[in-house]
Amino acid sequence: ITGYVKEVNEAKGFLERSLRESGLRPIRSHTNFMLVGVEHRLPPGELLDRLKAQGYLLRGPFGHPALRECIRLTVGPLEVMKGFVESLRLVLSED
Repeated sequence: ITGYVKEVNEAKGFLERSLRESGLRPIRSHTNFMLVGVEHRLPPGELLDRLKAQGYLLRGPFGHPALRECIRLTVGPLEVMKGFVESLRLVLSED
């Protein structure tokens, strides 16, 4: 495994744990991106708008019924994902 792949896999593990702790539903994948079910916390569009205001650009909401309540994020280096999780928790606590 290359150094970058190892770093992304480490960040993905951190991100999965953190998302679950925040009440979200990460969907495992073997890629450098992750789908996350957010239906129990905020509508996807609202969450994306709030995260955009924090400087994070994610994808969604999606038209397919199976993905309608999901967002998509690209997994990056661990330090970037730690900053993202802090912003996500801030955004989720605004309600």
